[in-house]
Amino acid sequence: MSDSMQSGHVEIRFGPRWKYIAATRSYVQNFVAISIPNDSKADQIAMAISELLENAVKYSDGEEIHISMHIDGQAKKVFLSVSNQGNPETVASLRTFFERVHSGPPLETFLELMKEATTRSDGLSQLGLARIRYEVGGEMELHADDNNYVTVSLTVDVDAKENV
Repeated sequence: MSDSMQSGHVEIRFGPRWKYIAATRSYVQNFVAISIPNDSKADQIAMAISELLENAVKYSDGEEIHISMHIDGQAKKVFLSVSNQGNPETVASLRTFFERVHSGPPLETFLELMKEATTRSDGLSQLGLARIRYEVGGEMELHADDNNYVTVSLTVDVDAKENV
């Protein structure tokens, strides 16, 4: 494979079913591997998509998840987003949690949430966004429109130093 990064774009829509996450992650991982010569960064991006998909399926109020990924070979950046239909309660909860994930240094926040996950009784770990922030880095944004359609986007600089 060439050491240069290739550009590409993919969009996927699927019904919010758990069984599609593994297949979608595998597809995205292969798509990224073709475009990004850094295997470690490609794996991190695939992990981020998987975490975002799991959240979208888990908290969706609709029947469709939308994934969009653009790889800009010239800028050496990956732009990805995962969208789903939420409801007022899940959107409010996500906004609060999103602020918490971004409230401190990535490693400390991730470790704090890992400790909390061991004592949770609701079966939720709530580690996905903190894991992405720590392991992948990049710039993560949350957008929810007036109809509670939620999009979490992530921009990753492929040449940025890795946290892990």
